Amino acid sequence: MKTYGPPLNKATAAGNEDVMRAFIVNGTDRMPSFKHYLKPAEIDAVVAYLKTVPVPAAPAPTAQKQGEAR
Repeated sequence: MKTYGPPLNKATAAGNEDVMRAFIVNGTDRMPSFKHYLKPAEIDAVVAYLKTVPVPAAPAPTAQKQGEAR
């Protein structure tokens, strides 16, 4: 799955709420800033929500076809 912004979940910024808040307020290379669009309480709500989003499971390794070199 291709993403355009950074993956956001409870492990974002190692779970540090202040760093999450800074990402939302200031943006990143891959995500715009929301400081002019969201009120502090709304940013707090986004941070609270992100802390509930599970980390996606790593994709399972693809099985090699019989006869392929390893």
